[in-house]
Formats: sequence, structure tokens, C-alpha cells
Amino acid sequence: MLLSFTLSMLFTSYLTAQKTADKLESNAEIFSETAGSFVQRGFEPIGVVARCKLECLHIKDLISGHSISALRFEGGLGSKAAIIDADEIAALISSIQILNKTMAATAPQYYTEVNFKSRSGFSAGAFFEKGKWTQFMKLIPYDSDTFITLSTDDMDKLLNELQTTKSKL
Repeated sequence: MLLSFTLSMLFTSYLTAQKTADKLESNAEIFSETAGSFVQRGFEPIGVVARCKLECLHIKDLISGHSISALRFEGGLGSKAAIIDADEIAALISSIQILNKTMAATAPQYYTEVNFKSRSGFSAGAFFEKGKWTQFMKLIPYDSDTFITLSTDDMDKLLNELQTTKSKL
């Protein structure tokens, strides 16, 4: 019995460690790190939402001429960054709109959360606890230093910035 418990705990620890070791990456990050490329990165300022800087990241391989753009969030403790691919912006906008229109008007009977998650692990959403909704962004999974709570005004500003940025990507 003790042996099976110990093995179970070791396996669970291994899986947890594996989850944190596996880095989720956006298509922009993968493109940026392609071996044999000569990459130029441009950071176009967009704005600031709740102590989090937003930028359009423009990446170009100067050898092949191929380019890609994405949205970059920088914030949290230690100024950590997350990248959202251009094709994910529409889904993030829709998620925030649903949150603002539908979820905010509900009052679940128990703890509830709603969450958008990008390829890179960036997430945004809200949770209902103690009779109220709390909105948030989390730049990096498994890193509590990148968890940022958002006011309703912050979420509205984020939505506006996303809608503006979508056309630049």
C-alpha cells in the first residue's frame, strides 16, 4: 500500500513538473526562433492597460522575406511577456464581449470561472467568488507573478485596444 502511494505521488510530481517544463508557444514565437533565419523584430507601442504594456510585434526573416505580426503583452512582476498570434485576436475580442454582456449579468450559486486561453498560454477571463465577478489577465501559465486583476474600465480599455490593434496585425 505504501509503495503504491509513493509511486502515485512520484508520478503526479513528474506530471506537474512536466507541465511547467513544457513551454507553450505562439506561432510568432516559433517563427521568431526558426533555425537558420536572420530575424528583425519591431515593437510598435499600442497602449497600457492595468500596468500591462501592449505592443504590436512585427517579425521579419530578412533572408526569406517572410513576416508575421502578433500582439505582445508585457507586465506583472519582473516585466514578463506573452504573445498572442494575430489569428487569435478575434476570439479574445469575442470572449471579452461575451464576458461583458452575458457573464456580468449572472450571479452563479457557486465558484465559477470563464477563461480565454491562447496558444502561448496567455489567458483572460473572470471568476465569480463571494458574490462578485473578478476580471483578470494571466500572461504566463503557472506563474502567479503575471496574474493581473482588471477593473471593468480596464477590461473596456483592453477591448478597445484589441479592436484597434486587430487592423494593424
